[in-house]
Amino acid sequence: MAEEQIIMFTMPGCPSCHRAKQYFAEKGVPFEERSVDDAEHRRQLIEDYKSRATPTIVAGDEMIVGFDQEKIDALFASRGTAEAG
Repeated sequence: MAEEQIIMFTMPGCPSCHRAKQYFAEKGVPFEERSVDDAEHRRQLIEDYKSRATPTIVAGDEMIVGFDQEKIDALFASRGTAEAG
């Protein structure tokens, strides 16, 4: 069974977004970036995920708001997508 993709809602110039993208790259975890500069992505973030913060990271039923390394590591561990630590 294929895993659901990870979606990261970002905003240009957002330091936390930059750090989250960098961390995912360091761990080799693929994700789809959706910039809230795009009206449809912004609508999706607000209406579908009830968030107005970036980064908002969505993986299946899990959602992480902001760059929280512990929660991201737990997400990676639960999905088997990256080594812990």
